Order: sequence, then structure tokens, then C-alpha cells
Amino acid sequence: TAGNDVKQGTVLHGFEVGSGVGKGAMGTVYRGKQLSLERPVAVKVMSADLVSQPEFILRFKREAAALASLSHNNVVRIIEQGNVGDHWFFVMEFVDGPTMRRQLSQRTLRMSQALGLAAQIGRGRDYAHSKGVVHRDLKPENVLLADDGHGGWVPKIVDFGLADILYSDRSFVNLTGSRISMGTVNYMAPEQRQDAGRVDQRADVYSYGVLLYEMFTGELPLGRYDEPSKRNKALDRRLDTVIMRALEKDGLLEKGEK
Repeated sequence: TAGNDVKQGTVLHGFEVGSGVGKGAMGTVYRGKQLSLERPVAVKVMSADLVSQPEFILRFKREAAALASLSHNNVVRIIEQGNVGDHWFFVMEFVDGPTMRRQLSQRTLRMSQALGLAAQIGRGRDYAHSKGVVHRDLKPENVLLADDGHGGWVPKIVDFGLADILYSDRSFVNLTGSRISMGTVNYMAPEQRQDAGRVDQRADVYSYGVLLYEMFTGELPLGRYDEPSKRNKALDRRLDTVIMRALEKDGLLEKGEK
């Protein structure tokens, strides 16, 4: 919407906004530059309909510092946050690389690469969980691949915890719940589909299982699905245990929801 667009050349707290990179569920991402250090950054400006909600602003202020304290090689780092007028924004490290979605669509990942990426994504997820931050929307589109300088990639999970800012109270969930479920329902844990506002770290474990299943088989685990090694004969069967355990449903559902 035009309501949250920022003109190229606008400076927000010392960060110059450049061209738009993409528009997502929560706002628009721009290329940017930190003027003091002349370094590239990404600027995420929150959607106009969100910032018009007083409870969203309260949540933003309360959660932003916690998100900015996350510091891990496999999590996109938040450098600054704040607002200039109606523009509420996050400034993040700029990752000049493709998304995991793009890489999966090209079907060029070697097994050794996939195993390395899977382990690193898991480390980033575990780190954020150790800090009490849940992603809520873990999927290939939210994993960026940075060049590691040696012909490989370092996966970085983006938007960790940003979805949390949407959930300030139950009435607000009704307003924003569709933002998280649109197009991402295949990665959502069963209990998250029933009540998007009341999930914990286990929902991210389920989403991680879906992501791994797709990475190693090229398919999504929908309906009745085989163990990954049956879809990909090159896969070590020991990985079946890891992936299938992450995808277990009974362990995730609250009592009375089974």
C-alpha cells in the first residue's frame, strides 16, 4: 500500500533508504546505507495498517530490544529500530544472496551442502529459542543464503521474532492472524493452524521438520507421507528419525486438542 512507502533518499535515524527489495506480510524491505559507516543494510518499514494499531506500537517497543539483542551467525542481525513519524522500522544486516526457496527451486543442492545448511539453520533456531524468541513463520522464504567466501553459503534466518510483534492480545490476533498463515500453512504446526496466537518453540521445530523434508526430498510432507529416505535413496536413514520426530503431531497439540 502507498501508506507505508518511503521515498528513495529518505534518511531514518542515520540510515538512507534506497530501492525497494520486496513487500511481505508485515511491511516493505528496502536496500539502505548506514551513513556513518558507509555500509549496506536492509530497512524493513512496517505496514501502515499495523502501525495504526496502538497495541502494535506497544508490542513493537517492548519486543524490539529483545530481537536486537540476538547475535548469531545464522540469524539476520537487527542493527537499529525505531520510528520517524508514522514510519516504524527495523534496520537489519544486508544479506546479498538468494533465499532458500530460490535455491530449492533450482534443485542444485548437493547432499553435503544440504546437510551443512540444515545443521546451521538448526543452530540459529536453537540459539533464538534459548533467548526466548519464537519465529512462528519458519519457511524457505525466510532463510537467506550469504556467500561464505569459499564457494558455499551461510544460511541466515530472517524475521526471527517479528511475527511475535503482531500478537499483543487475542483481539489483535483476529486482525493479523491471516498475515502469517497466507501461503505458509504447509509449514505450520497443527496447533498453530488452530490458534495462531498461542504457540511456543515446538511450532518452530515442526516448521523446521517440514523445511528439512523439502530440502532432502523436494516434496512437502502432506497427508500420508513416506520417510524421507524412501523418497531420496541417497539419504542416510538416521536422518529419518530426526525429521519424522520433528514432524510428530501428537507431541505438539495441547491437551483437549488431539
